[in-house]
Amino acid sequence: SGCIKTYTFNVSQSVSLPSSTISPLFQFITCTITAIETVTATCNPTINVQHNFMSPLGGTVSVNSPTAIFTPGGPGTYTHVLVNLVNGCQVTKTFSITSPAEFPTFNVNSPSNFTLGCGTKSIITINISNAQTQPVTGGAVSYTFLPPGSSTLVLSQFTTNSVPTITNVTVPGTWTVVVQDNSTLCRTKVPVSVVQNTFVPNVEAIVPNQTLTCASPTVKLEGASLTPNVTYNWSFPTAPGNLQGFSITIITTSNTTNTLVANYILTVTDNNNTCKSSTTIPMYQNIFPPKVGISLSSTVIACNTPSVLLTNISSSTSPANFPGNQIIQAYLWEGPPPQTPEQLITNYVAIIPGTYTLTAKDLNNGCIASGTTIIADNRIYPVVNNPSAPPPFILDCGSPTVAINANVTDPLANYAYLWEVPISSTIGVATNSILTVNLIGTYKLQVTNSNNGCISYGSVNVINGSLTANFDPDKITGFAPLTVNFNNTSTSVNSLSISTVWNFGNGTSSVTASSSITPSSIYNQPGIYTVTIFSNKGLCQAVSKKTIVVDIPSKLEVPNVFTPNGDGSNDIFFLSAANLTEITALIFDRWGNKVYELTSNTGNIAWDGKNQTGKDVAEGTYFYVITAKGKDDQAYNTKGNLSLYR
Repeated sequence: SGCIKTYTFNVSQSVSLPSSTISPLFQFITCTITAIETVTATCNPTINVQHNFMSPLGGTVSVNSPTAIFTPGGPGTYTHVLVNLVNGCQVTKTFSITSPAEFPTFNVNSPSNFTLGCGTKSIITINISNAQTQPVTGGAVSYTFLPPGSSTLVLSQFTTNSVPTITNVTVPGTWTVVVQDNSTLCRTKVPVSVVQNTFVPNVEAIVPNQTLTCASPTVKLEGASLTPNVTYNWSFPTAPGNLQGFSITIITTSNTTNTLVANYILTVTDNNNTCKSSTTIPMYQNIFPPKVGISLSSTVIACNTPSVLLTNISSSTSPANFPGNQIIQAYLWEGPPPQTPEQLITNYVAIIPGTYTLTAKDLNNGCIASGTTIIADNRIYPVVNNPSAPPPFILDCGSPTVAINANVTDPLANYAYLWEVPISSTIGVATNSILTVNLIGTYKLQVTNSNNGCISYGSVNVINGSLTANFDPDKITGFAPLTVNFNNTSTSVNSLSISTVWNFGNGTSSVTASSSITPSSIYNQPGIYTVTIFSNKGLCQAVSKKTIVVDIPSKLEVPNVFTPNGDGSNDIFFLSAANLTEITALIFDRWGNKVYELTSNTGNIAWDGKNQTGKDVAEGTYFYVITAKGKDDQAYNTKGNLSLYR
């Protein structure tokens, strides 16, 4: 949202050092001096402080009191460290013990740093190493360990182990390590504080968000501890089951109905004492998608309902243990093109029928879901003059009015009509579907579907009446004598009232009072005849002409002799034919051999007395077969004898 909140906090600094006083700072001892003067340490402040006395031979004695008493056990330079336990600041001083070189020297150490802890560190070991006598290096020495509270030291307690070690130390307190020179009986004593540290480590889990959501599907859990030198381990029920490290990343599960991801256990181990602390963090998930709901002001878009208001009424499906006070947001509205998508609005105005999709977002968990609703198209327009308008209405020759109407498909009883007419037109009722008018012009019609308010428009034209003269002869060509019947096709609004004068072009005529009367005429002679009609109706007149072609009949006459001797007279066998469309002639000699064959589509044939190879045939009698067809469909099949002379 871009909102910002600011917090202010103060960081202070505490670096004041404590102060200490050591007395005495120097002592001189010998083996014959049995009493070593104690060292006293005082401090400021007097509370929340710790005195640490560190022997040059190893080991530390810690005292938590305003005044600390320490008894050195041998020569060397000792270190006193005063620690302010409030801020960790410390101050260091030294004091010295000197003596002739009869005291044994050695080192005291412990693998567990003189600290009793938990588990395997509840038992520790104290070792003495590099023990020797000065100045005679390598002199025999013996050892003993005095437990806390023990002040008696007898010779029988000393041993000469090759590896001086005390094991199974389980009691905290100040232990004293004593090494004795077996020759001089000089003894070096080192007090060592064995501390019992069974404090469990501090354990904290940094959990930014204990509930995973669609908006925050992952979270990083981090372990923290105020205890230094610790290790972290996360355990959880799914593989791998254990994860070393201070952080772990949690992701949502694939099961949207699960509310618990898992219980994650953080275990912190103090590496100094092996003590452990654990805490369990149950991690939840809320990835329940919202239930998409859409409220509609109407289920249809109609002409009187041009838009529909869609309202987001989506609701959350998250269980009650995931409280939330955020809304279910209308993240995205989408509709059919050209509807424009809209984001982040509760109400969406739909103006296009079709399927609408709402993507809702639960702002409590960021999960989204989509739902659809369908808005039907109820914009049913009256169908006017579709696919075509009616032809122009005609004020017939001499008729005062004509009834007009538009082509309205599937007219309903609740269709409303309204005509718009030219000025000065006398009309009937302007709200009727059929209107009687008396003027030519364009008449406009508005048709309204009263169910949904949808309006369609159309128009029809009214023109003056006309008369068209026309006729159709049943034959326009033929052979004399030819009888032709004439069909009167003259048109007007009422063709039956058309009177016609006929001139048949052959010297005859006729008068018909109605176009339904069919006259006829006979053409006895070949020729081209022009037929003219004069049609009348009221004040209208019209003329039409057509041509009739009469031809002569077909004929075929075959000669019976010809003389192809080249004298220019009767040299060609030629038929006397008329109006033939095709002809075929076969000529045979008297023995029945075919000597010539000829086919023609020009209406005649010619034979010059030669055979198919171009040689003259012999004189004599020949037999012919001639077939032909006339233009008048007359068929001919003629056979006979033909005499050829040279």
